[in-house]
Amino acid sequence: MNNNTPVFNIAIAFDKNYLNPLYALITSIFFNNRNTQLSFHFITREIPDKIKEQIFDYIRGYNGMVTFYKVDEEILSRFAVLRHWNSTIYSKLFFPLYVKSDI
Repeated sequence: MNNNTPVFNIAIAFDKNYLNPLYALITSIFFNNRNTQLSFHFITREIPDKIKEQIFDYIRGYNGMVTFYKVDEEILSRFAVLRHWNSTIYSKLFFPLYVKSDI
């Protein structure tokens, strides 16, 4: 990709339970957007730094960019959770607060 290629930004919120589907999603996005500069914005929970580094390396292997964001667990703990959902589902609400407005 050259510097004149527009960047397509993708926002995803996930936790440790979504790692395998995340790799499938990322691979599919790269496969179906081969001539597009991609930048991923991840809000994560319960993801160790080592795993973040592996995700970063995987995305960089496709010449993509990645930024990780973390929502304060204290804030997330205030949301109601249901039997099949945990507070990760609320993480996506915080993207406007963390991602720069020019993206």
